[in-house]
Amino acid sequence: GSSAEKFDDDFFNWRADLTYTIDDLTIVYAAIATGIKQGGIESFTPETVAPDPDCPGPDCVDDVTQIREYGQEDIITYEVGYKSVVNDGKLIIDGAVFLSDWSDIVLPQIVDNVDGKAIVPTGVSGNIGKGKVAGVELQLNNQFTDSLDGGLGLSYNRARFDEGRVESFTNFPSFAPYGSMAGQTMSRQPEFQANAHATFRTQ
Repeated sequence: GSSAEKFDDDFFNWRADLTYTIDDLTIVYAAIATGIKQGGIESFTPETVAPDPDCPGPDCVDDVTQIREYGQEDIITYEVGYKSVVNDGKLIIDGAVFLSDWSDIVLPQIVDNVDGKAIVPTGVSGNIGKGKVAGVELQLNNQFTDSLDGGLGLSYNRARFDEGRVESFTNFPSFAPYGSMAGQTMSRQPEFQANAHATFRTQ
């Protein structure tokens, strides 16, 4: 037979901004915002390691599909920024510093037994991480001539785990002996980023 699993999740995000206008061309602002990455469910059918008396072969796939649920990730971000137009409107300066507090981060876990029965190690997701991302961003856009404009963007991000323990990481030197993620850099969070662009227009 077949069965369907349902995952329900409710969340509410909000953002608050405070802006101070220094003059017609310059503002500073502060903002606090929340964010959610929705949770979900995963399923897998465990494969036994030891011979199963109910299975004639050396391995046996259990008939009982395992359903694992993981919750949402939560983040709250604090930001202070500055925006200004100078040089007779030709140069736009946009800078900001921020701190994001990230909790219930989903990290991979390895399941190697079900109800005390050894299975082929299988990866599942779990809310076992906590960390912070702090950084600074600067974007400059300039109109060099009537035909040429361009810009430069720079950013620095420091993304580190504060908490998190992945039991299957204990065999890796960087995480030994407890599989702790504390102090480790978060994945997909480059420390330095830069971009540049130029546009030339003419008839």
